[in-house]
Amino acid sequence: MSRNSFPYQETILQWLWEEMLFSTKGLKTTCGKSIQIIHQGTLNLTDGPDFKQAKLLIDGLVWHGSVEMHLKSTNWKQHGHQSDSNYNNVILHVVVEHLPVAVTCSDGNQPFTLNLLPHLNKDIEPFLKAFFQEDTLPCANVHFISEAAFLAQLEKAHLEYLEKKVSDFFSFYNPESLQSAAWKNALMISIFDGFGISQNRVPMQQLAHNLQKENYDSLEEFLQHANELAFDNNEDYNWNYKSARPANHPAHRVKQAVEFSYLLLETPFSSFLKTDALNLWKSWGKSLGYSYTGRIKIIYGTVFIPALYALASMFAHQNLKSSALKEWCNLQSPIPKSLLAPFQSLPIPAQIYSKKLGSVYQLHNYCRPKQCSKCFVLKKAFQS
Repeated sequence: MSRNSFPYQETILQWLWEEMLFSTKGLKTTCGKSIQIIHQGTLNLTDGPDFKQAKLLIDGLVWHGSVEMHLKSTNWKQHGHQSDSNYNNVILHVVVEHLPVAVTCSDGNQPFTLNLLPHLNKDIEPFLKAFFQEDTLPCANVHFISEAAFLAQLEKAHLEYLEKKVSDFFSFYNPESLQSAAWKNALMISIFDGFGISQNRVPMQQLAHNLQKENYDSLEEFLQHANELAFDNNEDYNWNYKSARPANHPAHRVKQAVEFSYLLLETPFSSFLKTDALNLWKSWGKSLGYSYTGRIKIIYGTVFIPALYALASMFAHQNLKSSALKEWCNLQSPIPKSLLAPFQSLPIPAQIYSKKLGSVYQLHNYCRPKQCSKCFVLKKAFQS
């Protein structure tokens, strides 16, 4: 970016200030006084200065007041702020221009002026261009990507994903039932949902709800009833068979979901409150003759661990909760490379993100919706 221009709207400048996406080292007013930003203020959505309740250390003295932002210092007079008493508490006028001029309030005071242009990272222009392109990962155009910041952001996303999966689990939980029954039923629906990914989640959830209305004396009876409900001339389930490989065919996934759910229902509830409850999923898979393959691993991570974490929270079982959290943090899951393809444009080793479920959450909740200002990676890059 040219050090003599800022070819963007004022709202972009406000965004950069609000998120502190600039170098805070060596900030000085146009009259040479040092500036330390203690708090940048709160964005004002009504009339008056852009940011209120800011706290700045200017030349060793703490100032409390408002911050007004303009692309050019002449905008102050053009907008009539010199005669508007609402701007008398402005302590800092932030601009982005080559040679800003001083401004005056209606009471005669002159706020300090900060020219932010020299403090903007050189990557801000290619980043902003990419930011407004729909299918581009903005930070792919940033020259400096901190591996430590990326890892910290990924850990944050990974924990947020656990919170989301726990929330998803509770969406299936019926508080009007006994806790033990409600938890098992919620886990059963979650299991069916997991085996329905990605094309048949809704019919699998619906089938799980309907199957809970019966008691079963054997796995064979459970499976027979499931197949009758799901496939015997029943139009209630809108199965998607398009491009379904044998392993992903609804009949195969229903069978797997029934088998795991049967073992879930047969397992004493007290077994799930033990610290070694995490081993149950693998033991179920082994007893059913399934190798610990991709889908089984993913459901263990996205369904079983969050369900146990939720259970531990419900019963204040700290040891189980700690075990589930540790297992989640150390989890290595098979993730299709196609899902994480956008990360390949970054100078980050693939082993950092390739088996971390938080990577998927990062893309879906930060990168694709362009929530860059909330990401450690961007802040580290622009504040360096």
